[in-house]
Amino acid sequence: RLCLEEEEEEEEGEEGRRTRQRVGSLKKRVLALDPAKSYGWCIFEYVDGACVSITAGSFLVTGDVGKCMYEARRHLTPLMQDVDLCFIESWIGRSTREEGKNRLNHGFRSLPMELAYGAGVECHMVNCSSWRKHIGVKVEKEMTQIQCKKRYLPRVWHTLERSEQPPAFDRRMHDAVDAIAVGLCGLAGKISPNPTAPFMSPPRAKPVLLRRSCSPVESF
Repeated sequence: RLCLEEEEEEEEGEEGRRTRQRVGSLKKRVLALDPAKSYGWCIFEYVDGACVSITAGSFLVTGDVGKCMYEARRHLTPLMQDVDLCFIESWIGRSTREEGKNRLNHGFRSLPMELAYGAGVECHMVNCSSWRKHIGVKVEKEMTQIQCKKRYLPRVWHTLERSEQPPAFDRRMHDAVDAIAVGLCGLAGKISPNPTAPFMSPPRAKPVLLRRSCSPVESF
């Protein structure tokens, strides 16, 4: 029996051994974030290297930069618990005439990076154009956010290889669609720099979409 196991291990090769070691019987939890005042989030649950569930939602923050950061922290802190890997949509600062908006958007991304660092979670940024390309969506400049999200929804379902039709669009539930796409792109390894965390198989689970919440208790 020992000789047989040695032969099987030899045939498996180094890559197979690495794969077996990283998936094992471990559970993995991946968090993807789409930072904004309507802040989208998505959690991918993995068992033995296979995605068993996708849960996505969003929360709303209001007020000035300080208040928005305070409210966002209250929501993000419980979401970051027991997470192994985090993907955050990146953002490029605009003109200095939009200084307030720049501060807000940078803060929305710096905050989860800080929380991830404190929790020992590996964190990566995902470019907006990268995740759009990953799900096969082109966006015209004149399109509104609602029009964009309506276009993202069926493409996310297609990328997940779901046979059923996606649900009818409801902004209170589908603010999180962007976050799912961020996670799909990140899990495909389309990020820079190259991650040190191992990646699991492509997600195929049917997403559970939660209504937008205002309380961190309602978020998850």
